[in-house]
Amino acid sequence: MKKIYLLAALASAITFTSCSNDQEIDNGLTNTKAIGFRTFIDKGNGSKAAVTTSDNILSFTVTGWWDREKNGTIDKAVTNNAVPADQYMFNGFDISRREAGNWAYTPVRYWPAEEIIGGGITFFAYSPAASTHVTTGLTDYKGDAIAYTVPDIYDTNNKTQGQEDFLLARTDALTEKSEKGLNNGNVQLTFAHALSRVKFSARTTNTGLTYVIGGVELVNIAKSGTIKLANIPVGGAFTYSDTDPSSDPVVLWEKTGSTSDLGLDIGESPINLLGEYKSLLGDYNALMVLPQTTVAGDPDEEGRGKTPTAGFWIKVSYKAYLNNPDNGTYFAGDKDNYEDRYFRVIDPLRSTSEGDKGFSFEIGRQYNFYLTFGDEAEDAISFEVAVGDWSDAINVTP
Repeated sequence: MKKIYLLAALASAITFTSCSNDQEIDNGLTNTKAIGFRTFIDKGNGSKAAVTTSDNILSFTVTGWWDREKNGTIDKAVTNNAVPADQYMFNGFDISRREAGNWAYTPVRYWPAEEIIGGGITFFAYSPAASTHVTTGLTDYKGDAIAYTVPDIYDTNNKTQGQEDFLLARTDALTEKSEKGLNNGNVQLTFAHALSRVKFSARTTNTGLTYVIGGVELVNIAKSGTIKLANIPVGGAFTYSDTDPSSDPVVLWEKTGSTSDLGLDIGESPINLLGEYKSLLGDYNALMVLPQTTVAGDPDEEGRGKTPTAGFWIKVSYKAYLNNPDNGTYFAGDKDNYEDRYFRVIDPLRSTSEGDKGFSFEIGRQYNFYLTFGDEAEDAISFEVAVGDWSDAINVTP
C-alpha cells in the first residue's frame, strides 16, 4: 500500500461472518426443521472497543421477515392490515450465546412447510443485541433506516465503558431448501463492521526531549446517523475505490444532529513517547467513529492556540520538556497544563488544485493515525494517516 504523508490515508476493508438460523411461526402448518443459529466471523480485510470475532461475539438482535404472500421486499409487503404472524418469524428477537457456545433459544421456531413458504424469509440483524445506542432498531422493522449514536469512550452517566464494535447483517429471501445463505440448514448471517475504527499511535525522534500526550480529539464530527440495511451487502464485504478521484467514499450512513468532539482523555495516565510508536489506547482498543465525510477546515487556522472555527480537525494536547517534569525546561505546555495543537485533515484522493475535500471515514475501515514529534524547538511535528486491516497491530511504521 502506498503511503501519503501529512494527513493522508491508505485503505482496508473488514468483514464479519456469522451463521444463524431463524424461527418460524407456530401455525400448525410447519414442518419439524427448527431454525437454529451458528456464528462465524472471518478475519476479513480491511473501541474504546475491541474487535468482535467469531470467538467473542456474544449476542445479536434479529428480525426475520416472512414474505408469505410473495409481495416482494419488506417495505412493500408490510401493511397495517397484515397479521403479525404472517409477517415476522422473529421481531426484534435478542439471541445470546449459551454457555455451551451455541445459539440455542426458546421458544424454538421452525421453517414453514414447503407448500406455504411463499417468497421466503429475509433476515436482518445487528450486534450486540439490544444495544442501548440503537435509537431506532429492528422491532416491527419495515425496511426503514435504523438509527444509532456512537457513544463516547466513557459513559459518564453510567460510569461504564461506552463504545462497542457495532455490526450489521442481512440475507436474501431464504427457504429451508435454499442453497444460498444457509449452512447445514442454518441461516448464515454475514456481519459487517458498521462503523469506522480509529487507532492513534505516537512516538518521538528527539531523544533529548520528553513528550507527553494528555489527550487526542476528533473535533467537529457527527456521532449520530441512520443507515438502511438494504445497503449492507449480503456477503458483508464492501467495495472501496482507492485510485479513482471521482469516486464517492463508501460511507452509507446519513448524519443526523449536530457535530461535536469525540476523543481520548488520557491525562490521568500520560504516555511517554520515547522510542517506537506507542498506541494511545493500549494494544487492543480503538476509537469507534460514525462513518461520514467531514468538512475540511480552513488551512489558515491550522496550528496552535485558538480553536478553529469550523471543519474537521484532530486536536492533540501534549507537553514537551527537557530534563525532568518538575523543574525542567518546557518547550510546550508546563508542569500543570498541556498545549493544544490542531491538525487539518483532508481527503488525499479527492482533493484537487480546485479545492480540498473533507476527510472521509468509510464504513468498515480502520484508520491508523501516526503522530511523530521531532525537534520541538524548530516546531517540527508531522502527522500521517494509514488505512489498514481492522486489527490491533501497530508495529507498521508508515
